[in-house]
Amino acid sequence: MAKINWLKIGILILMTKFLKALTIVEKVLEQQNIKVEPQLLWVYNPFYQGDERVMKHGNCSVQVFKDPEYAPLSEIVVVNANSRLEMFENVAKNKNQIWIMELLESPVHTKNLNFFDGKINYTASYHADSDLPIPYGFLVENQNSSELAPIFPSEKPKKAVFVASNCWTSNSRSLLVDQLSRHYAIDRLGACGNGRIPRKQLEKSLKTNYRYFLAFENSNCEDYITEKVFTAFKHDLIPIVYGAPKSSYENLLPENSFIFVEDFQSVNDLAK
Repeated sequence: MAKINWLKIGILILMTKFLKALTIVEKVLEQQNIKVEPQLLWVYNPFYQGDERVMKHGNCSVQVFKDPEYAPLSEIVVVNANSRLEMFENVAKNKNQIWIMELLESPVHTKNLNFFDGKINYTASYHADSDLPIPYGFLVENQNSSELAPIFPSEKPKKAVFVASNCWTSNSRSLLVDQLSRHYAIDRLGACGNGRIPRKQLEKSLKTNYRYFLAFENSNCEDYITEKVFTAFKHDLIPIVYGAPKSSYENLLPENSFIFVEDFQSVNDLAK
């Protein structure tokens, strides 16, 4: 079987968190006119959270392993750059394998990867230039003929909210929140605010109470746009974004769907 077949399946494994939605595999293979012979694809991923079992759909059969002893038998080896890389020290790569480096954190929070020089075939990350792009989220056009219910931010009782668990960051986002809060009412939730609250309670509060969501990333890196901005859209909030360059947001999000902090001359101007 040609490598491109394994590559396409590898893309889908990563995007669906290892086949939580196997139907996507079949659809993409059909769109690409790729004919897959019935085979067993073995994937070694020590960071996979599911059970080690064979999952089947159509002509695709996939077995995901977490035990390093199965790595030499696997067609694909997934390396998560932000986890325990020492477990790969004794894993030798054979010439028929595809190794995929999965990067979900910014370069600021990524370890030294020199050990993998010459071993990685493809990268899978949030970055648009990655071999296998896996953004934290994406938006799709409403295909329903019915119109979406209008949103009236001015009717919500509170103004802005900031939710974060990482309080010390390379881009000093907490300092920016401090400065903005002097001019505009901001509630802080999560570990960096009033403490953690149950997820359901948090989601209800976001949807019913606030107008704006401070989608401030922990690093200012190209294309590093995490789930924060999509959390805002999910709960009918207007995202105020800070982190990646404006071009990264423009490439990923619809026009006029976000407020970019650096468009303003000062924090006071932003608050107005």
